[in-house]
Amino acid sequence: MNSEEEILKQFDTLLKQVNSYEDQNPGDDKLMELIEKFQQTQQAIIKQHIFSPNEEFNEIKTEHLKFFLLPYYVGWALAQVQNEDIRQKNVEASNYYVKEFLKLLRHYEILKGIPLKLFKSMMENETLQINRDDKIANYKEQQTLNKQIQNLQKLDDDKLSREIITLQLNQKIISSLDILNTNQQELDILKFKSQMKKDKQLQQQYQDQQEKPIPKMKVWNIPKPTMQPQFFDPHCQHCQTESELRQKHVTEVWQPNAARLPNMTLDEFADSEMKFAQDQEAKMKKAQEEQQKLEQDKDDDKDYWADQQTLKDRNWDDWKDDNEKGAGNKMGR
Repeated sequence: MNSEEEILKQFDTLLKQVNSYEDQNPGDDKLMELIEKFQQTQQAIIKQHIFSPNEEFNEIKTEHLKFFLLPYYVGWALAQVQNEDIRQKNVEASNYYVKEFLKLLRHYEILKGIPLKLFKSMMENETLQINRDDKIANYKEQQTLNKQIQNLQKLDDDKLSREIITLQLNQKIISSLDILNTNQQELDILKFKSQMKKDKQLQQQYQDQQEKPIPKMKVWNIPKPTMQPQFFDPHCQHCQTESELRQKHVTEVWQPNAARLPNMTLDEFADSEMKFAQDQEAKMKKAQEEQQKLEQDKDDDKDYWADQQTLKDRNWDDWKDDNEKGAGNKMGR
């Protein structure tokens, strides 16, 4: 692959293989061969200087945009390899390539919205946390993108190629988050298994836990429907005519209400009313006494302050008698 045309042709061939592999897993050997070819294509792109770090997304040729999918498909293929001996290594490598794919799209400002928020959170905390609302939003977005891509592909217009590739990139963003989420969960299990192989005590604890008997499940007996015939049963509602049912409901309606029936005799009611009246009279009498006491206290306060004011006025008059007006200005003359 010494020319740009050869690279494009090779990449289109690889994309066709990927489409066939997505429907059915071809096996580890073919997947590893596919990964190797993708990596060779990556090296050829670097040698040909197809991309420049200074160019913006709008400046990239339309036929070159499909190369953005390369790291995603390498990460996807690595996640599909099932060889247990190198499984953990492949899952970690899958994470690396998928993250590179998202970094690339973030650089060209294609990664936006909720996926960008999730990716930033993952890079900061090293864990991907997708809540239920985000999953629902991603699923709806992916369905919308699928429909848009299908509708544009039906038009078979070369002018729409750039828009189709852009939609495919956005579609793979959501798939990338799913891959990262799945890989994260699997890595936790693989690391635990690896640690358990090295730690005999942990392995013994795991075996002991597995050997514990499974607790018995609680069983509830659901009563079976009765097989007793009710056709001639007088209490059978399904066996009564409509007029009989109506009459039955009428008789049930005109029944005394237990909540409204009297619960005491007339003498008991009279005694309770008398006691209530006496209590009210005692409360009123007490309230009147308190009111009278309060008014008396107010009158006493008035007399006290009146006496204080009178004393103050007398003292002031005495002072004026002893100190003639203008005596201070005469300087004792």
